[in-house]
Amino acid sequence: MLDQEHADWGTTCTDRVSSWATLTERESELTRLEYLFCGDDTHEGRIGIIEGPSGSGKSELAATITRQAFVHGFRVLRAAGTRRERTFPFGILSQLVPADEEAPYTQLNEAISTAVLLGMSGDGGDQNIRWDLLHAWCSLIVELSRSTPIFIVVDDAHHADTHSLAILVHLLKRSRTTRVSVLLALTSGAVPADPLSLSELRRHRNCRVIRLALLSEPGVAQVLAERLDAQTATLLAADYHAATGGNPLLVNALIDDRLTAVPDPKSTLRLVIGDAFQHAVLSTVERIDGVMPSLVKAVGVLGDSATPRLLAALLGLDQAHVTKLMHMLCASGILCAEGRFRHPGTREVVIANPSQIENETLSYRAAQLRYTDNAPAGIVARHTELPLSDAEWRVAVLAAQGHTNRQISSDLFITVSTVEQHLTQIYRKLHVVGRKELPLVLRSTVGQGA
Repeated sequence: MLDQEHADWGTTCTDRVSSWATLTERESELTRLEYLFCGDDTHEGRIGIIEGPSGSGKSELAATITRQAFVHGFRVLRAAGTRRERTFPFGILSQLVPADEEAPYTQLNEAISTAVLLGMSGDGGDQNIRWDLLHAWCSLIVELSRSTPIFIVVDDAHHADTHSLAILVHLLKRSRTTRVSVLLALTSGAVPADPLSLSELRRHRNCRVIRLALLSEPGVAQVLAERLDAQTATLLAADYHAATGGNPLLVNALIDDRLTAVPDPKSTLRLVIGDAFQHAVLSTVERIDGVMPSLVKAVGVLGDSATPRLLAALLGLDQAHVTKLMHMLCASGILCAEGRFRHPGTREVVIANPSQIENETLSYRAAQLRYTDNAPAGIVARHTELPLSDAEWRVAVLAAQGHTNRQISSDLFITVSTVEQHLTQIYRKLHVVGRKELPLVLRSTVGQGA
């Protein structure tokens, strides 16, 4: 426990630590969340929920509030959800047991370990053990709160397991007579592991939901001025904002790369993309959804043709789900509203990143889709590795569709002689003896990897 004398909930909050100043454009959010550890001494449970796009600074805001809760005498219990452990029974709860080596805590940890080993699920397993854990943990927290207010913070709460959230809901139902505050941080639009429990927490009468937006261009300028200098901020704020959409994680990563790679940051007026930005892009993408690495790679392969319909067909996903993920990528500053990457460097990062599906496979599938979709031949050509120029591809596709040389000439506004010259090159490069073989060759080529 904390050794200092603990302040109660009636403490006023006129003082703030200097670290709050580093959270750009978050002043109103900080003020709204003060009530978690300040205000009247009602001893009622309180909830704060921070939600926003991936990379928007939810964890940083939660950490700042948590530090202030500690300063105000709260005992802090921390946990974080992960995609891999969202179905892990009591995964969050096991992180929220105090680390003290006293009998009540060790016994509770042993009980949680036993329940996990039994492989309990949300609608099965030994319900007696589940009830015993609920009662034991809630009783422990209530007892601790009699002498010390408790502050529970869960990062990436959309990954929190069903068992843990259900017990947290039960605690807050009992907390009208206990000094317990709960702060959750979660990604907007992400599918929670337990939507019902999260919904119940949102409906709690003492719940405040804080929705974070990305930084404005003046906000990006403020970050640049604080970490670099005012002149650079004035000159580059628009470029940094355009490349990141104001995503704080991406903005700061670009600054890190600039400070690392440029001896004199004032000597260049271009964006510097290095390891920090690469890691930030991949982190932003991967924290949204498990299929996101493959989706952004597909966006990179399709380029301007990356519509939700084609992306869904390319990856074998539901189109509505793809549309939702595209919106989340836009909200996170990875894509612009038109569905294109905000910066070429972002596309290079996701294309180079290994994922469940390789670039070559995606390229062949994209070519097949565009070919069957009657796309212009030049677009199809960009997704294949056949040694044909765009002009030759246009001629080859029309010839494969049964057009005569004169029709091809008319359609492409070139002479019949030019059509014949292109066909000669096409036959040679594709090792065919005539136009009758073209449909089979083209279909088999774009069909590889599908």
